[in-house]
Amino acid sequence: MPKANSFQDLFLEEARELYSAEAQLIQALPRLAEAATSDEIRATIESHFEETRTHIQRLDEAFELLDETAGGRHCADMAGILVDASTLLEEEDDCWALDDRIVTTAQRAAHYEIAAYGSLIASATTLGAEEIADILRRTLEEEKAAEVMLQSLAEERLNGDPAGSRRAVTDQPTSAGPLSA
Repeated sequence: MPKANSFQDLFLEEARELYSAEAQLIQALPRLAEAATSDEIRATIESHFEETRTHIQRLDEAFELLDETAGGRHCADMAGILVDASTLLEEEDDCWALDDRIVTTAQRAAHYEIAAYGSLIASATTLGAEEIADILRRTLEEEKAAEVMLQSLAEERLNGDPAGSRRAVTDQPTSAGPLSA
């Protein structure tokens, strides 16, 4: 059964990469929450921080069921999202734009996690590891709920933009159309 072993190895690599992504978020979310100027955004990020701790515990449980260790793989994708966010947070002075960047970063991270958990669930099911798939499904549902909350926050911010800074970009007429260069 070399094919099943190699597929399980691939599953383990992806699970370790997702574990790394969650661990990176544990480090980054407190900084994002602290930088938020909106109480609602801060509370949302802090809530997701607590959920992320639970997600790591669930991944630990999955690794224990497989008699494997969680470490050893770095998630460059999440690192990229968080490096971009860090740079933007350092450069942004406007409170509205800062909060917008925090929500955008959290959405990007959630989208990554939704894709990664969905893929792992499919792989666990293929491997016949339904108990692990069930553990991962709980986290996937929480990630989807977090993404809905973040999308709602993003839409509220767009509709409540007091300075009209977003609309100013599209209100400027151009000869070739609003999105032409």
